[in-house]
Amino acid sequence: MLQLKSKAALAQEAMTLATSFRLVYYRNNLYAPVHYITQEPNPDGDPEETHWEVLAQHEIQRLAAAEFKTMFSSDSELRAFYFMVTQASEGVYHSVDSLLVKTGQGLRVLDGQGQLQVPDGSFAANTLQPALNSDDGLKKEVYDTLVTWLDSEEEAVSLLHHLATVLAPGWSAVKYVLLIGEGRNGKGVLIGMLNRLFGDSNISSVPRQEIAKRSPMVIDLNGKLINMVYDGAMEYIKDSGPEKTLTAGEPASIKDLYVSAPVKVQTNALFVEALNKEPLSRDKSSALQKRLARFYFDKVFPMDKEFEARMWGDEIMGAFLALLIDYYVQPHEMAVKLALTEASQELQLEHMYQNSHGLQFLKTMFDEGQLPAVGDELEEVGKKFMAWQKISSGTSWELPEITQQLATLFSVERKSKRSGGAVKKIKVVTGFKPDTQRYLDSLEGGLDEDRINSMVD
Repeated sequence: MLQLKSKAALAQEAMTLATSFRLVYYRNNLYAPVHYITQEPNPDGDPEETHWEVLAQHEIQRLAAAEFKTMFSSDSELRAFYFMVTQASEGVYHSVDSLLVKTGQGLRVLDGQGQLQVPDGSFAANTLQPALNSDDGLKKEVYDTLVTWLDSEEEAVSLLHHLATVLAPGWSAVKYVLLIGEGRNGKGVLIGMLNRLFGDSNISSVPRQEIAKRSPMVIDLNGKLINMVYDGAMEYIKDSGPEKTLTAGEPASIKDLYVSAPVKVQTNALFVEALNKEPLSRDKSSALQKRLARFYFDKVFPMDKEFEARMWGDEIMGAFLALLIDYYVQPHEMAVKLALTEASQELQLEHMYQNSHGLQFLKTMFDEGQLPAVGDELEEVGKKFMAWQKISSGTSWELPEITQQLATLFSVERKSKRSGGAVKKIKVVTGFKPDTQRYLDSLEGGLDEDRINSMVD
């Protein structure tokens, strides 16, 4: 029969659990070593047969009942006991840069160089689910399927490199991958493959909108290899600051429910989202755009359950894992292997235009041959914007808000101007910002060469 215990007795039991099960505390998660096949506790087992599983609070409750016949009088008492267990566990305070892979010879460590090694028993927070399958024919089948979905070898290679960064938990790729396209185009099958490849224990599913709100859901990112949103919402994104912080692998403080102190969230997970159409956001900065890698699935295929079953089967999943290892990316290779493809850059420019009233205004001015020139007063350009906005949408912003928006498109400087016998400071246009110039260069027909030269930032 379960029994209530004193605080001192609970503290002793917490210490016993932590030491006897060799528990590890890493990035706000508690881990226990278990046998990779039976999933039974394996604190002193062969490293080639042992991996680590996250222990949630309810599992600590179950262990306390099984080992000590302990009953908790309240949820707060259970939380306090869990907190004591984390204190008594071995703490890992460095970034773990390896993960475990299942093979026919037992578990192997995929190290920070993308090589498989015999494990030595060191803590590894993540284990991949399928057994590795290095069959060249099956790897080619997976590769050819991606080429078919994306209609481009260049796009397939780029996507493989981006997905392969999931295999390097020790550093962040600083990328948010968007899989864009409507129904029956292969995107859903790929998401299913990623789900089976990494497994629930390695996946979080926190939408961008929840990240923007710093929702308690964000805490689930800790210890995960990939944050995967299966069907992204079209809801407007009000704040991209937390997203930029987390995708960069930097720590963020998140307020948890029923907990007074904030929880530190830090992850090197790759962020992946499947969606029909990309949502608009308040953030117009190039810093956000550099983090977004877009892949467009524009083909439509007939529904084929047999094909889905094959792509989600153990053989193909093992080959998919082997293919990602072949495309492993090291930090010094990021600039080349994670560079945006031409197609991704086109999608980026398209979204920038849809997300920016300023670029829409400039396109109209470009079409009419009335682009702002070096030396134009920013306030005068703002008045033209105001007139354009009233005609195009029937609305009108205040001039300070307009000039603030335009300042993200132009390089400006303050100059003195004499007016009516007085001298005042004004802002004048000195050039286009690089992203603005890149958008204008993409317009059909380009710009007059003399104007381009005069407006380069």
